Amino acid sequence: YYHTIEARYKEMAKNYQSQNEAKAGKSNRIIEHKGIKYNKGKGKISYKDGPSHDASPEIREMKFFLKLWSCKGEAVPYKDIAGACQTEFYLSEIADGVGHDQLENKDFAEHAKYLKRDFKKFILNLGMDDDNFRRLIKNVRNVGYYLTD
Repeated sequence: YYHTIEARYKEMAKNYQSQNEAKAGKSNRIIEHKGIKYNKGKGKISYKDGPSHDASPEIREMKFFLKLWSCKGEAVPYKDIAGACQTEFYLSEIADGVGHDQLENKDFAEHAKYLKRDFKKFILNLGMDDDNFRRLIKNVRNVGYYLTD
């Protein structure tokens, strides 16, 4: 009887351990794109072989990058970028009771531009140069931004 219980316990412990390892693997997922390496689980970012820097997925610069990365190759509308990054304008419109369906994508263009500017400052501090940044993110006029392949 005890051997049966012990065998079941060992099986349960093994399953629990493998589930935790799988969860850890998902949270430590590493995103790589054009020399940018981002470890979501650890909140660390680096460019090429440079040193890694703290970058929580909760800061706006990373929300901007992660939103574009999640739609890689497709233009992400300004409105979706503002929503993902929770810009002051986006949040103030909620507080004022203005439905986002009443606002047009172009209403968020300037705010998305500021997010791109802030991400540019952030990524240039990691060692990326201006030319590579221009090749990293492209604008589709009156639509949004996308990460190039």
